[in-house]
Amino acid sequence: MKHLQTLHFLKKLSLALLACLFFNACTIGTRNISLNYSSLTPQKTSKKVVVYVEKFKDEREDKETIGNLSNFFKNNFSEVKTTSNISKWVSSGLKEELQREGFEISNDSDSRNKISGKILKVSSNTSLESEGKIEVYIAVKIDNKIVSDKVYQFSSRKFNLRGTPESFEKSLEDSLRGILGK
Repeated sequence: MKHLQTLHFLKKLSLALLACLFFNACTIGTRNISLNYSSLTPQKTSKKVVVYVEKFKDEREDKETIGNLSNFFKNNFSEVKTTSNISKWVSSGLKEELQREGFEISNDSDSRNKISGKILKVSSNTSLESEGKIEVYIAVKIDNKIVSDKVYQFSSRKFNLRGTPESFEKSLEDSLRGILGK
């Protein structure tokens, strides 16, 4: 009889673990993430070009939630939010990449060379994998004339069974790196 009780308990435990695996039932609750960026670009020699980077405008529709955690059937049950300033995150990342490429960053808004931009989308969603998506508009100006403007998009996917804050952070950092490395 005791053997049957043990088997019954193991069966229930197995089902509970499978539910966690397929439904992410063990990971309910808002994910609060902090966004960071570190360049992987090797430092290059100075180009002796000075650039002013304007703070990017955040034009996302939803500025509160940047993603969702969903179960195996794509039913959302947990939001992903950030305490980070998205505009500052993107602008600082661009400055870091430009410095690594050999550009000098100016604090003078009257600089001859300027880069401005708009943040159109930042999202990170997870079911069995995390997908970070970023879309930004970037304009390069010389003497206040736009010489180049383009919308950049990048998506990064990583296997993610548990929906940890770190997995959302990593997928978004990789997506931003994909855009700024272009």
